[in-house]
Amino acid sequence: TGFPVVTLSRTPDGALSLAQTRFFSDPSVVDPDDSRWDLPLTAQVGHGSGGGGGPELHRVGIWTASDLPARDAAFEVHAPTSVGSKFPADSPWIKLNGLQQGFYIDNYDADGWLRLQSPCQQLVLSEVDRMCLLDNAFVLTRAGKLDLANALEFSRALANDPSYLIWKSLSTHLTFYGSLIHQTPTFPKFQAYVRRFYGPQLARLGWFTQDTDQESTAYFRSEVIRMLGTAKDPAVLADAVIHFQTLVTTPEASRVTSDLRAVIFRVVATHLQGQVYDQLRTLYESSDLAELKNDCLGGMGAVQTKWNDTLEWALSGKVRSQDIQYAFAGVVRSGIEGADFTWAFIQANWDRLNDKYIPNKVGSLVCLAIGRFQTEDKAVEVEAFLGDKKTTAYKRRLDTTLEGIRIKAACFRRDATHLDQWLTAQTL
Repeated sequence: TGFPVVTLSRTPDGALSLAQTRFFSDPSVVDPDDSRWDLPLTAQVGHGSGGGGGPELHRVGIWTASDLPARDAAFEVHAPTSVGSKFPADSPWIKLNGLQQGFYIDNYDADGWLRLQSPCQQLVLSEVDRMCLLDNAFVLTRAGKLDLANALEFSRALANDPSYLIWKSLSTHLTFYGSLIHQTPTFPKFQAYVRRFYGPQLARLGWFTQDTDQESTAYFRSEVIRMLGTAKDPAVLADAVIHFQTLVTTPEASRVTSDLRAVIFRVVATHLQGQVYDQLRTLYESSDLAELKNDCLGGMGAVQTKWNDTLEWALSGKVRSQDIQYAFAGVVRSGIEGADFTWAFIQANWDRLNDKYIPNKVGSLVCLAIGRFQTEDKAVEVEAFLGDKKTTAYKRRLDTTLEGIRIKAACFRRDATHLDQWLTAQTL
């Protein structure tokens, strides 16, 4: 919030135009100031047939906006035609902010986003530029400045991208929208899309370490399995159960690395529920390895019938103070139902938690629980409960979390139907 968005568009006659405006994560906020910036304009420009040749870096110079006319009704400041004309309009594609040298978000009209798919698919643009484009697309969508369909279509161009960072970012953004629709009839469509989208990556990476693995491959593999587990991929669920039993009973015989342990515990506990709870709790209590204990907590929190038992057991002293958030996070990650339960538990045990933990720790538990909410009613409920409580130690974090709830509420109202329509179209 507070920095500029620069949008590159093509006019009906094919000329290029630029406009800048102030970015707000909450689209309902109106800029109270006449914000405008002097911006260094650079661009990666495609050339050759289809734009598949190596990009050329164009340094346009400084766009001085301070002496331009007042903003239009959309609070945008438009560059004079002399600025837009410095970009090659006949180029098959243009990526603003080449090499990410300027502190601004680059945006495009629908045609511009479409044109940028090809250099991303062909890996013509660098990993950094591809990742920034992906992040920009979804950040702008959440702020109401880009249609969700445009962001999703652009993300499909990265379906074969070899970069872990790209897929980590993809997972973050898709998980955000999956969480929004988790309790709607659209969610099974979302799961089906994730299975199709991530399946080829698991086929390439496999479950086990390979000679071709790079430093980030273990994280890449874990992320892909996590997403497919959330999407209830049948093969992933079946394999995860087998690996789970080996990890719990004869860990020395397991071929999967410890990087996959947390995701396996979580996927299997979500799938089998109470059938594995006692195994996870016993493993926690018998182990001295902190990382393994935290992995167990993540799995235990997935078992809905044991939520209260898990939190009470954790508060009894079985879980160290510095690790208590893992027990709460395990429940919250189960969706809105888990967040509702955790928030109710925190309210009912408010004095107990504040007596046991320092204010910052209590604040982290509060924000962890309410951060999953996505309605105005829930934001109001939280504010009402905390109105007379001492929250000074974590006020800024709390304010940010409440703002996030309201942003998600706006996203759901604006995009839930569009997401359903887009997902439906993918199956036709």
